[in-house]
Amino acid sequence: MRQLHSFGVIRLRGSKPAAVLCFLLVLAVGVFTAKWAWKTHPIQAESVSAGAEPSIEIPIIMYHHFLEDPGRLGDYVVSPQQFADDLAYLQQLGYTTVTTEDLIQYVDNNVPLPEKPVMITIDDGYESVYAYAYPILKQFESKAVVAVIGRFSQEYSHSSDHSVLYSHLTWDQIGEMSQSGLIEFANHSYDLHDSASGARRLSGENTDEYRLRLSRDVLQTQELLKDASGTLVHCFAYPFGFYSKDSDSILASLSFRVTLSCEERISRICRGDPQCLYRLGRFNRPASASRDAFFKKALGL
Repeated sequence: MRQLHSFGVIRLRGSKPAAVLCFLLVLAVGVFTAKWAWKTHPIQAESVSAGAEPSIEIPIIMYHHFLEDPGRLGDYVVSPQQFADDLAYLQQLGYTTVTTEDLIQYVDNNVPLPEKPVMITIDDGYESVYAYAYPILKQFESKAVVAVIGRFSQEYSHSSDHSVLYSHLTWDQIGEMSQSGLIEFANHSYDLHDSASGARRLSGENTDEYRLRLSRDVLQTQELLKDASGTLVHCFAYPFGFYSKDSDSILASLSFRVTLSCEERISRICRGDPQCLYRLGRFNRPASASRDAFFKKALGL
């Protein structure tokens, strides 16, 4: 039997009637089987993807300080107007601000996130958050996560020396903002931000010594934040983004569910996977970058 293929059609020449009948019978059975398989399992890839846990990307923006003086703007200081323009721009693009608690609820309890979530984080807990950022967040009904350095808030809570240029949030200000529903507070260590090592293990320090030192430091701020805000925070922002291979597991044992790094990348949050909440990437917002150029990178546009 010679088979000629033309445009996907098989022609038979010189074939006996019985052979042709047999071939047609086999072909009919094959077509029926293929149609049945297509109806019951249309695309194999869909079956595979249907078994995978849903996930969503979360871009996280990192701010530090807000000042009006143009001469003081820089990599870690933006103007209040820039901050307002950023929030307006995010809303124009359809983004909705979320907190780390929203991410935890998504991972643990399948609570849906907005279609286009974005997280605003503000590190160090300068008093400029209360003076400038907080009113702007209220204006745009946007949420933010503010990471507090315990020692500095403790000092300025008992000092009469206050200037928006350098002072840090007081516990009373933290308590007021936490009641707004717009501000979620995070732990930024008690005294590790003044060390060049941040939360990293020190040279010559063994695992037990490191665990004890890190735990004592962060728990000190945990207690102060709980007293001020009335809630136990579950997020730790690594000072300078410095961490060790054991730091996430140590923090997890202290009931921290989320850690924030300074690595510039968009993170993917997966339902049912608590590990995806550690060392989330963030994009630092410098004053010098144009709004469009910065968010093109930070949002992956």
